[in-house]
Amino acid sequence: MTPINCAAGMIGRNGPAVARGCGGRAYPLPQAIADGFLCPIRALTLPVTIDLRDQKATGGDWSKEQCAFALEPYLPELTRLYAEHARERKGLVFVPLCATGRKVVAAFQSHGLRAYFCDGQDRSQIATWEADGPGSVMVNAMLLTEGYDHPPIDAIAVWRFTKSRPFYCQMVGRGTRIHPGKERLLLIDNLYLTERHSLCRPAHLVADDDEVADKLIEATERDTGRGTDLDEEALTQAKADVIADREAALAKKLAEMRHRRRELVDPVQYAVSVGAPGLVDYRPALPTESVPPTAKQVEALSKAGIFPGDVQYAGHAAAILAAVAGRKAGGFATPKQVRCLERYGWTRAGQMTYAAAQKVISRLAANGWRLPHGLTPDAGEAVVVQAEG
Repeated sequence: MTPINCAAGMIGRNGPAVARGCGGRAYPLPQAIADGFLCPIRALTLPVTIDLRDQKATGGDWSKEQCAFALEPYLPELTRLYAEHARERKGLVFVPLCATGRKVVAAFQSHGLRAYFCDGQDRSQIATWEADGPGSVMVNAMLLTEGYDHPPIDAIAVWRFTKSRPFYCQMVGRGTRIHPGKERLLLIDNLYLTERHSLCRPAHLVADDDEVADKLIEATERDTGRGTDLDEEALTQAKADVIADREAALAKKLAEMRHRRRELVDPVQYAVSVGAPGLVDYRPALPTESVPPTAKQVEALSKAGIFPGDVQYAGHAAAILAAVAGRKAGGFATPKQVRCLERYGWTRAGQMTYAAAQKVISRLAANGWRLPHGLTPDAGEAVVVQAEG
């Protein structure tokens, strides 16, 4: 079957997949859902806050023993809430250890659910559970993570928390198959306290950008007890919220920069002034671009009029210097001219030519660095010539 890009990596036969329509290309999960190859997913955040701050991940992830230890105090409440919200569904629950699983089974049974258990040593109850219907739940100690396919599953709880997106996608993928009468997969989520925000949550299934995922997580946590559909609409809204936050932060930063007493122009301010969005939110694409700027680049930035202290990557430095060189060849204002004019209220100084900027600066200097009468910021070259005449 054709692989799907499940926001964390390529998931083929062991995770969400489609049989046609992709032409062998990576296929985003929201698109696969919209096209009807996989069932919709609703993330339901249950108000159980699991404190993981004392659990230090080793080797890139938490061990199953750490997961079990952290989970233990919350099992009664987790199982109660699962029963409250997923009683009429056919569920699959992932737990870290066999001992944990047996406790979860007992707790589910006390809430009136038909609960089953399986692990690597005991698979005897799988067939019985598969023949059962809504109101049944299989608790598995990390057995049914790969290569298992039972389409009627319409509720999943991942109580084996992880930092691995592919691993998380594998588990959730058990419930994304289309099945007659199945409207959506209910994905049970919980609140976690961690020192680092790297724990996989439902949002990471559809968002590969961490900022967008964080916005989706905020949305699901606001809807605690109600649920949030992980679809194109939710993803689009999260992206819009991220852009709005970035623009607000950038506007605040630019306002602060314009009041700095600094001869060199800030790289972000320069990028905004000259209309170069790729330089505003630069992210390295290659390892060679993510190293610090070289001494030669730092010197070149300073010479060009760009403050090098705010440039973290060699790739960013190279991109800025290329933009400066390109603008110089095109006859546009230099970074130093842009910085000078913005101090006097020119918000579009980056769009001026070198000659026009120099005329304005000469007029300012001749008037004791005060704005002369008849010289209006952002009025363009025509006003400059008129003022001189």
